[in-house]
Amino acid sequence: MKFLNSIRVAVKLPVIIVTLSLMALVVTTALSYMHARNSLAEEAEIRLLAIAQARASALETLVIGVERDLNIQANSHLLHDAFLGFRNGLGLIPGDSAAHLVEWYRTRNPHGPDAYAMLDVAGDGGAYSRAHGTFHPYFRTLTDHSVYQDIYLIDPSGTVIYSVLKDQRFGQTVDSSAGSSGLSSAFSKASETRGSGLITYVDFAPEQNSDGVLSSYIGKEILGSTGQFLGVLVFRLPITPVDQILQDTVGFGREGLAGEAYLVAPDGSLRSDSRLLGSGRALETSVDASLLDAAQAGTEGVRESASLTGTPIFAAHAPMRFFDQTWIVVAEREQALQLASARNLLRDIVANIVFLLAAISALGIIFARSISIPLVAVGGAMRKIAERDLASGIPCLRRGDEIGDIAKSLEMLRDKLRGAAEVEAENHFKSAAFQGSSAASMIVDSDRVIRYINPAAYRLLVDHTDAFRSDLPSFSAFLASLYCLASK
Repeated sequence: MKFLNSIRVAVKLPVIIVTLSLMALVVTTALSYMHARNSLAEEAEIRLLAIAQARASALETLVIGVERDLNIQANSHLLHDAFLGFRNGLGLIPGDSAAHLVEWYRTRNPHGPDAYAMLDVAGDGGAYSRAHGTFHPYFRTLTDHSVYQDIYLIDPSGTVIYSVLKDQRFGQTVDSSAGSSGLSSAFSKASETRGSGLITYVDFAPEQNSDGVLSSYIGKEILGSTGQFLGVLVFRLPITPVDQILQDTVGFGREGLAGEAYLVAPDGSLRSDSRLLGSGRALETSVDASLLDAAQAGTEGVRESASLTGTPIFAAHAPMRFFDQTWIVVAEREQALQLASARNLLRDIVANIVFLLAAISALGIIFARSISIPLVAVGGAMRKIAERDLASGIPCLRRGDEIGDIAKSLEMLRDKLRGAAEVEAENHFKSAAFQGSSAASMIVDSDRVIRYINPAAYRLLVDHTDAFRSDLPSFSAFLASLYCLASK
């Protein structure tokens, strides 16, 4: 810090004041920003976790409802009667029964491809059509007021003997019909677990017969009154109701801007579409590695991660049971949006810092000048005194601080020097009068030692040297010592 000694006070003081002020303001700003950021991050974690838990609960409610409906329908007498009516009526159709169903319920359907389900009774007059006219309105109403899109009744041979929507698998065997892999898997699983009463689930997959719409299948065996295996009841669950629950913007604020929820399977891929990225992302998009760990563990928590597009996010995840699988619901929000208030606070603080530094700099300069200018004035007075100018005034005598003390001390010094100068002048005057006197004079102290002798006295002694030497042989040496005093 020795280099500070070479810097003038007028410069040093403002620099020190501004530097210390800047350090204090920077530390305060950093602490304020971190506190605001942590508070906003904590608020995001709490909110997102609540959203994830709410969406998971809603999805589990949907799953429970589907399972309940499937159990009720599989064990209902109406469904048993419908199954037997369709099966027996199909057996009474002569020739190719599958082609017959396609002709009367698809080709000749007066409602067109988008409304096959509106036809209750075909015009063939057969037993199948009579059974269809009796039971189809019930199943159509069931699908109209539920989340599943279609209901299938499949006999033990794998033939789809009934479908509400009459898609291209209607009347076909599930192993041979186009786009029936999910339906075929549901039938196979339910057939393999016959007698267990279990509900089987087939994961979402694109449907070739539905323009790529993702659908899952939930199946359960149908047992007769004596416990015999009649066939399989299958519900087709599209991804739409899942997306509706997850794409709800409630809780994200500002109409859900930069925030969304989605469903993730243990393999890390989506089981729902992204509201922000658009449809078609399910199964094709994978989450960040940190969320993949959570999906595999099926745990609940909050973490900072990357979004589906790589943007930094706050993400909360909550596990849920989706039929026989455990998935997680992820609720995320962009960090940039969540922390916008903290950044705005930082910007405002920085603006205030600039203003404060300008004010502090001005005050520092004023303060420094209030010290440096008096010091310069006192220093000038010192130089005048050093130059023997004892008549000049001393500045800052009325100040009550240390500078005033220095000025007062300088005044005392000047007064003493002024007094000494006056004494010196007086002595000089007296000395000149003593030495220039024509009367012989000498000055002797109390010990009778000659301290001074004027020239007149010295000449008197010299003129009478012989007389003095007769009485004082060493008078010559004595006279020599007096010469020194006389010459002063």
